[in-house]
Amino acid sequence: MQRTTLWLAAVGAMGGLDTLVISAGASAIGSIATETEADFLRVLRTNLLPTFHFTQAALPHMKTGGAIVAIASVVA
Repeated sequence: MQRTTLWLAAVGAMGGLDTLVISAGASAIGSIATETEADFLRVLRTNLLPTFHFTQAALPHMKTGGAIVAIASVVA
């Protein structure tokens, strides 16, 4: 899995992990009244799932504390 490879490379090179910054953003074009469920799910997959997965992957490597900063914007 790519996330595992990324974390192993970062932790190995830096000797640990103390900060994670996650920046993602997407929106559907149009209004909520006309948005489809597929459009809404695409936005959730882009904005929320990476935050969830990267945070889960980072936490075991943040043994002495640290910071997680999540930024969401349609222009991120």
